[in-house]
Amino acid sequence: WMSAAEGGLFWSPGLVRRFPSAADAAEAIRLVGGLLVAAGAVAPEHVTAAIERELEHPTGLPAHVPFALVHTDAPGALRLAGSLGIFDTPVPFRRMDDPTRVLEVRIVVMLSVPERHMQAELLSRLITALARTDVAQRLLTAPEDQAYTCLVEQAA
Repeated sequence: WMSAAEGGLFWSPGLVRRFPSAADAAEAIRLVGGLLVAAGAVAPEHVTAAIERELEHPTGLPAHVPFALVHTDAPGALRLAGSLGIFDTPVPFRRMDDPTRVLEVRIVVMLSVPERHMQAELLSRLITALARTDVAQRLLTAPEDQAYTCLVEQAA
């Protein structure tokens, strides 16, 4: 990924965090979205909008290691950024392709994409990277700083 100054997705070690658990998808989104708020990448209402969107349009994706790729077109995305939450205890997220089914997710990525035309490509690149079993396993076991490096290398 290019740096934010180069017009690319802004990742930083501060946007990668391990969490012990979350009661549900809403709490997981609040935790991972809070990283974006703290970095000044989104307004708090953007996180609220992502939680509301999750009810209608779930973001859980099936893979060897299931993950959630949280995003919303709602206002409040201030700069291009992504945050990564790695949960020790799986969090139930409904499936994007079949909302009647639930996935136990340990990897949650949330995007802030102010320019909507960029969203599809970013989602595609992240899905490709996170669906790879080796990448997902590295994220689950790596310390936060190494998880950050892995994500940047693999999603490029």
